[in-house]
Amino acid sequence: MIASLIILGYALLLYWGLREIWKQRRISEAICYILLVGWCAYLSLAKLFHGPLITLVSLHRILLTPLGIWLKQWMEGGAGG
Repeated sequence: MIASLIILGYALLLYWGLREIWKQRRISEAICYILLVGWCAYLSLAKLFHGPLITLVSLHRILLTPLGIWLKQWMEGGAGG
């Protein structure tokens, strides 16, 4: 029941916000708005159901930290590829 209310709330928020953005015909802002509302809905539902919370910090740790370590090793002349 709570999940249904969360989804309904985000759907209404998405509809209300997109209606105003589409009136001004701003496609890039509409795409950003959709992504932002979708991300917020995902975080809310993941927290509710104790699912994996993939945040910007976790994406940084998964993607950029190994790349930084590899670049540091490469620039120091060590092995790494």
